[in-house]
Amino acid sequence: MGYNESKMASIVLSYPCHEPTKRPRPMTATRIWEIARTAREQLYGRVIVGTVDVTDLMRRCQSILVNGVLFDVVWDSACTLTDDAGRPALGLCDYDDASPEQIMISIDHNLLEGYPHVAISTAAHEIGHAVFDRPADVHERKMMTGTARDSGIASSKPPETLAPQTGAMDWAEFRANEFMGGFLVPPRLLHKRLLAYSSDARLPLVERTDHHGVLGLPVVRRASSAVSELLAEDFGVGPQFIEVRLAKYHLIANQQS
Repeated sequence: MGYNESKMASIVLSYPCHEPTKRPRPMTATRIWEIARTAREQLYGRVIVGTVDVTDLMRRCQSILVNGVLFDVVWDSACTLTDDAGRPALGLCDYDDASPEQIMISIDHNLLEGYPHVAISTAAHEIGHAVFDRPADVHERKMMTGTARDSGIASSKPPETLAPQTGAMDWAEFRANEFMGGFLVPPRLLHKRLLAYSSDARLPLVERTDHHGVLGLPVVRRASSAVSELLAEDFGVGPQFIEVRLAKYHLIANQQS
């Protein structure tokens, strides 16, 4: 990786990969959240805003350098999308070997208009695909069918709760979903805001050592819908999104992810 390349890229990341192919090696959700936090800080700085606007995100994220593989990000929001099964899709991350140094992230504006929470989740999910799935495509510069695309986010399901259609683990979707969650609602930032609101609401706290927030700080003993709604407003997502992140980060004592 050259100095000039790293300066050109909007996001510069690295993670364990199979070097000949640049395909990611297995990694935990915790590691994915760290990668997402790094990407967020590079786009917005270390003084991180709570809410991420989708238009601003598209403007900021113009190129990505992952494990030495540099590619441009071309955004398209004026399109109608379908997944591989022909169903309406909210977003897709495409690669075409005719443009080997570019990937395209497409967002269906018609489906997402009026739903800003889903729009930003979709954009962050597709950036997750770009970070983890597209470097291998760009690196290899050859595709069996000429294009490679993820299965898309089906419009009938919220992005946070998507599950593979079969019983097998879909690692590409797992990585993209956890990147999305860690990017939009970072564990440490969520933990700090949770404790601030919990103090105002006088919610009981409890010590817990296995959480993913700020080391040494307690967690909340039980969930509160009112606090979840406040947190959702802060981060620009829905209350259900917040509740999923609280459980995954082990910030509620009586919940498990």
